[in-house]
Amino acid sequence: MQICAQCNQEFEPKDERRNRPAKYCSRRCRDAAQTTRVTLVCRQCGQPFQRKEYMQQWSQERGPFCGFRCYGQWQRENMRGEKNPNFVPQSPRRMAGEWERNRQATFERDGYKCVLCGSTDRLHCHHKTPWQPGQTDPHALDNLVTLCVSCHRKQHPVPHDEHGKFSRQS
Repeated sequence: MQICAQCNQEFEPKDERRNRPAKYCSRRCRDAAQTTRVTLVCRQCGQPFQRKEYMQQWSQERGPFCGFRCYGQWQRENMRGEKNPNFVPQSPRRMAGEWERNRQATFERDGYKCVLCGSTDRLHCHHKTPWQPGQTDPHALDNLVTLCVSCHRKQHPVPHDEHGKFSRQS
């Protein structure tokens, strides 16, 4: 007779042919003994949950979460705006948010077609008054118009030299 290392009950080993004596009375006791679990409390919902011991050290700066739903909820509440480590107060691109909104509004206003030729392929949003640093409102809707790529090129001709080749001079 031997004593199980997990449940402390006496048991009779079933197979004496092994080189080492049995420690556990059943597979269930063996499996329970080999997994080291700890109880943690979810930072979001406050419910206790079980994790493997080595997982206890994960994400100490944010805290343990019982699942993706709680983690996502915590992120929505705690990682917006200036709390987000990737927050940039203003895009390095010139007024990027306003530009994207007004660009889309221009396409919708013009029916997703070029106002000069009516094409619906390869559309661009063109500034009637060219953008310049320090301009008060360069992306105002009344300053934007939808053009196809061909008509847009005609609005911004590329300089050529006397031989007809592209020139780098403006």
